[in-house]
Amino acid sequence: MEWSIVDEAGKFLCEANCQYDCYDLSTMMYNATELRYYIEEKKCQIISREED
Repeated sequence: MEWSIVDEAGKFLCEANCQYDCYDLSTMMYNATELRYYIEEKKCQIISREED
C-alpha cells in the first residue's frame, strides 16, 4: 500500500491504496469530516472528526 492515514496529531492509523481509498477509510472507519492531503508524501491527515 502506498498511502498512509494519520490522525490529528500525526499518529499513523492505517495504510491505503490511493487518495480515494484514504477518503473512504477516513470517513467510514474514523468518522473524519475534514481531511488534508500531502500528495508528495502520499499521506492523508484527519483534521476533524464527527462528534459522537
